[in-house]
Parts: sequence; C-alpha cells; structure tokens
Amino acid sequence: IDRTVKLLLDKRDGNGGFKKNPRALDSLGGADEDITNTYIVYALSEAGYKDIAKELNAVEKEAKKSNDPYLMALVANALFSAGEDERGEKMIAQLINARNEAGFWTGKKHSITRSTGESLKTETTSLILLALLKSKNPDVASVTSAVKFLVGARSGYGGFGSTQATILALKALTKYAEFSKKTDEAGTIELLVNGTFVTQKEYAKGERNNISIDGLEK
Repeated sequence: IDRTVKLLLDKRDGNGGFKKNPRALDSLGGADEDITNTYIVYALSEAGYKDIAKELNAVEKEAKKSNDPYLMALVANALFSAGEDERGEKMIAQLINARNEAGFWTGKKHSITRSTGESLKTETTSLILLALLKSKNPDVASVTSAVKFLVGARSGYGGFGSTQATILALKALTKYAEFSKKTDEAGTIELLVNGTFVTQKEYAKGERNNISIDGLEK
C-alpha cells in the first residue's frame, strides 16, 4: 500500500490534480480528468493518508461545481475519511436532494471505469450509501432507499452489473449490515456466578455498540 501511495503522490501536478499517462491502455485510465483526480483522492483517503489537503480541496470545489452525484459521493467519503466531518455532512445534504424519485442516484457522465447506465446507478448509489453510513446522524430515508435499490439491482447470479458495481454494492451492503445490528428493545443483562447475583448492565432500545460490563475481574 505504501508503495502504491508513493507512486500516486509522486504524480501530483502541484495544482491539486494528478499527472496521467497519455497511453492509458484500458477504460480505467480513460476516465475524464476530474473523475480520475477525485477517485485517486478517494482511494488515498480510504487508505488513511492525510497529507492530501490541497488535492482534497481541489476535488471538493470541482464536485460542487459539477453537481455530479458520482463525484460528490467520492468527495463525501474522502472528507469523512480525512476527518472533515462538517464538510462531509454538507456534501451529504446536497446529495440527499439529488436522489431520484425511484430511490437511486446516478452520475452525470461515467465512473472511474467509464461505467454508464445501470452500473453507474449502482456505483453511485453504493458510494452514497457508504458516505451516509459515515455520517454521525445518517438520513434514515436515504439509507433505506439506497439499500432497497441495491438489493433490487442484484441479478440471479449474484452480481450487480459490472465488476466495479458489484464490488461497491457488496462493500456498501456489508457496511449496512454492520450498521443495522441493534437491539430491538431495552433490557438488562444479569451476571451470576454459581447462581449468585454479581452485577447487571442495562441497555437501551436501538443500542448498536457492544454491550460490556466493566470490573468483572473483581
């Protein structure tokens, strides 16, 4: 990972973007410049690298100007991963308003792999779901809408369209499965040793975190 990151950082052009090889040999290297730059920033942020403030600012500005949900979704994820939660929340607010009546989001041009059509819908919706789940207070209606669309996009063979669409859909649905684990109602856990009551722990309805009892070593 460090070697790959070094290669990408060495390709920075000094203006917030990245130099591309003009002899790109496949669709991954043929995406538009704004999409390529934004995807690289997204990838670096997801990998935990923080020294990309200039590039993050540049792609955020470009995404806002384009009003392209695909670009905005990549940037929203990058902002949350970079610890810029307030800016991420603002991008999420814009994306919520861009949802299609049918419950999905799609890009205006193409994705990093030049996907269009149904695959672009799936990729964009998956990225937005991932960003929503990073929010401190996820919009429940938008989360539900995204999940419903992605589940409906699955083919009988288990795929979701293109390889990129399938991977992103699986990633988003896996994160949603983790997010949706919660207690259905409030309750109390009692701890007994050889039938003797020792301690108890109450938990609230909707608890998502691990329920732990401290001080058991006593």
